[in-house]
Amino acid sequence: MKTTLRMILAVVLMLVITLSGILIVDKLGAQARVDLTENNVYSLSEGTHEILSKLNQPTTLKLYYSRSAAVEGPEQLREYNNYYHYVRSMLENYVQQSGGMLELRVIDPRAFSDQEQNALDAGLKRIPLSGDQSFFFGLVASTELGKQETIPFFRLERRRFLEYDLTKLLSEVISSKQKTVGVLSSLPVMGSQ
Repeated sequence: MKTTLRMILAVVLMLVITLSGILIVDKLGAQARVDLTENNVYSLSEGTHEILSKLNQPTTLKLYYSRSAAVEGPEQLREYNNYYHYVRSMLENYVQQSGGMLELRVIDPRAFSDQEQNALDAGLKRIPLSGDQSFFFGLVASTELGKQETIPFFRLERRRFLEYDLTKLLSEVISSKQKTVGVLSSLPVMGSQ
């Protein structure tokens, strides 16, 4: 009787230890990422880390991707599915490294929806498909102070420059520099003296 009770207690204790170990590894593993790709495709550069450390206000990243249109649309759009997963993974890496200053929202804009209108208002490029469907694949970054920058469309030929494009977008949206415009003319464009 005592040996049976000890055996049951030992099995229960082993299960508790095993489950605890799994939970601890799961929690720690979710935060740790290891890039095992040949060219460190998913690793962020020093410059990107520097820009992320300069984030001083919460910034929202809205990734617009017409998933349903890509699945149902022509064969050429289906190759964007892999690129979408790459872009999303990269953006999740940015969010993880931002210290809580970036928030990622993934939006699938449907035809005649508020999301589609928001994408158009933000300046994203719409590719019309058959019927009333459209294809969007762009990014809008906006700060709490209302500053907004966009990548109107993620082109496949710029895939190698994705980190550069994303970091440039973030740098522009957090930059407080105003653009200076100069006028050079022999005509009295500034009015009479």
